[in-house]
Amino acid sequence: MLGFPDKLPPSTLMLWGLTALVALVAMALIVAYEGRHFRKLGLGSPWLKLRVATLPIMALTIAAMYGTFVATGVRGMEGLAVAYLVLLTVGPLVYFGLHWLVGRMAGLSRGVSAWIAFSGLLIAGMPPAIGGVLMQTLGAHLHAMRNRPPPDTTPEAPSPYTQAAARRLVLPDKFELWAVHWQAPAGIRVSRVALETQGVRVEDVSRGDFSTLCVHGGDVHLLWPAERPVPTLQVYWKDASGTERRSTWTVRAPAAAVETFEPAWRETEVVLPVAVPKGVLGLSWARPGGGSPIGDTVQQSEPGSTCAPQRIALKEKHNFGLPYELKMRVDHAMPIAPNFVSFERPGAAGQ
Repeated sequence: MLGFPDKLPPSTLMLWGLTALVALVAMALIVAYEGRHFRKLGLGSPWLKLRVATLPIMALTIAAMYGTFVATGVRGMEGLAVAYLVLLTVGPLVYFGLHWLVGRMAGLSRGVSAWIAFSGLLIAGMPPAIGGVLMQTLGAHLHAMRNRPPPDTTPEAPSPYTQAAARRLVLPDKFELWAVHWQAPAGIRVSRVALETQGVRVEDVSRGDFSTLCVHGGDVHLLWPAERPVPTLQVYWKDASGTERRSTWTVRAPAAAVETFEPAWRETEVVLPVAVPKGVLGLSWARPGGGSPIGDTVQQSEPGSTCAPQRIALKEKHNFGLPYELKMRVDHAMPIAPNFVSFERPGAAGQ
């Protein structure tokens, strides 16, 4: 059953208290400054009478608007329009009219009465305005503090991995990728991989649709756009005893010669040159007679692997024949937007 909590969290009470305190101080300062200004003009007493009358005038204004709205008898969406109309007509008429009347009785001019009425609205709007700013700013900080992950107590250990390959690959759009493969010894299993770059940390890359890293068995495969800042990886792994440890890796630029990223097309499969995350690959089928091609993601993989198979089976789809194109998403550094690079099957007519 939904309802109000029996006890508000201390952080919420602190926010409300701070908002009320700041709003009261700001309102008091504005009223004090306004009073000093009118006392210098010799209008201190009339100003005070009208300022004190602002609260009952506001109450009468709200009552007049509510009474007018109820008297119309309109509800629903039309009622919302009537409410806005009442707010823009009856509200100002009653509020400023009563200020003018009381101000005239106190000996104030029409312009001075209008200014005091307007400043009263500013003072009344101070609490929600300050509250909105404080709630948004401090609330975000408190939310971040409450959701801050606990300290990582996983023991640090030397990496048991060996770097099996580090290649530089150029895509058709002339951008370069680094393909690095870290091989695990027998008995090592990966729990998760955390990635950090430019002050942003992702605790587990397997939980998102990442185009830069995948895990196959115990091996870790990085496919990193060369123009992006070099990442730091933290690999959490378990040995045969089941004990979890973590190792920190700093990626270094491969020293190998540049190669072309070119999948090898076979009759019933396409072979990738390196391991690629499965969520960034797609195949396209041409429609007979033209039209937009049919696309589908490549979700083939072994259980527990986030890498696409290096040998992707080519199958007919809806009698449209074999796919004519393989697409791969590459998440470049900003301001370059993520884009897709295409690899067309030799002899296929792309649409």
